[in-house]
Amino acid sequence: MPRRRLACLLLSLTACSGSTEGPEKPDPYPQCDSASTDLRARAATYDKIARDLHIRPEQNLLHAARVKEDLSTFDEVMLSDNSGFWTATYAASQAYRYRVTDDPEALENLRRVLRGMVELHDITGVPGLFARSYVRLGLPGFPTEQELIDSAEDCDLSVEHCKRWNRGSGDFAEYMFKNDVSRDEYAGHLFAAGVAGRLVDDAEVKAAARKIATNTAVHLMDNDLAFIDIDGEPTTFGAMSPTSFGGFPGFLAVQTLAWFKAASLLSDDPRIEGFYRHCMVREDIAQCEDPALATSDSYTVHLRTMGLDLDCKTNWNNHNMAQLAMFDLIQSETDERLKRTYQAVLEEQMWDVDDPRPMKDQRNSLYTFFHEINRNSARVPRDEARVEAAICVMKTFPEVKYRRAVDHSEFTEVCRGRKDWGMTDVLIPIEQRLMDNFTWTRNPYRLREPIAEDRQHIESPEDFLLAYWLGRFHGLIDEDT
Repeated sequence: MPRRRLACLLLSLTACSGSTEGPEKPDPYPQCDSASTDLRARAATYDKIARDLHIRPEQNLLHAARVKEDLSTFDEVMLSDNSGFWTATYAASQAYRYRVTDDPEALENLRRVLRGMVELHDITGVPGLFARSYVRLGLPGFPTEQELIDSAEDCDLSVEHCKRWNRGSGDFAEYMFKNDVSRDEYAGHLFAAGVAGRLVDDAEVKAAARKIATNTAVHLMDNDLAFIDIDGEPTTFGAMSPTSFGGFPGFLAVQTLAWFKAASLLSDDPRIEGFYRHCMVREDIAQCEDPALATSDSYTVHLRTMGLDLDCKTNWNNHNMAQLAMFDLIQSETDERLKRTYQAVLEEQMWDVDDPRPMKDQRNSLYTFFHEINRNSARVPRDEARVEAAICVMKTFPEVKYRRAVDHSEFTEVCRGRKDWGMTDVLIPIEQRLMDNFTWTRNPYRLREPIAEDRQHIESPEDFLLAYWLGRFHGLIDEDT
């Protein structure tokens, strides 16, 4: 074992990154005492904020928001290409919350945002194709049609493929939607469908999860494992075959495996189960009904090339998509041989990797919980120290996720990241990073130019809520914590 990796394995609470030589980096996080932050109360606050501020009347998606100068009154939504992803991960949080508490409010929240996810699907008019976001025109605090058009690329979809706001039709004639969905949004939609469909015994929830998962799988099978946009062209980041050159083979394989496995459990379409079993994992390749979609190797072989950990050039958004997919894949798989294969990939390709910045040392609360829940317990012992560190990070979340001031001048730049941004070699604590709707997907080493505080800019809290309620459901967080 390389000396660097051995040293990292011995450090359970210290970020192990940067140069392979030199003294140990100091741990930037304080130790949390048991009385510091009441996570149950923080979750209750965030659940209320999400419902009251971030999901607006007559629209079923989650948005960041601006409040007025009194810091309590809604002013306007802050639209994003990622509102579908935020909505989906919030849906998963409410599925876990409902299973833990039986709270009817959690069930109603889940039903509501699942309606929003189905609306994101139906508004495109293409089965299995989601929009990035939609707006029902005329709602208070939302942009006008012209403002939406002006905010995006000025292009003609009949001439060239592009991302723009489009007027809906039929039941959606008074809506605008943004096209050119990417795999990022599907990572959230299919994760939520898998979680909600497995955990919540409610007719509306089951129907929404089934529709999302089934139509996505059929769309991929019908289109050579790619997402085809409203203009008949592939979306910019919609190639999902491991051999498509749309990304590293394992990164694409783990997502398609997870999505087809979830769909096979939720759908009545036998082709989906057959495609997963015979075309993807090669249970019996002779029974693969569409050999053209089966790659030369089993998808389990492609998983050996995940391409997630690339030192300073790591794409943390790719990690997020893969982490969500692998969690749901292991949770869904009942074949013990396949489950052990997936657990080995989780351990060796996504967690304890020989990289200066392995995920196991990044104190990412959600991914730490994913790992502890899905690890092969016969081979990998429970790491109490890392679980406590993950909980400690959650205790540093503010009561309100307003845009805090950022000043990284105290950190030393050691390399340049994938988009030429500066990076340091120690973890920047949550409270010193740029606040985001889904904090777990962000680069914890990225250096930023100074940013001024803006208390009127409020990010939605689905990141904390998903980690908290998942942790509660799986027994990693006690009710009294």
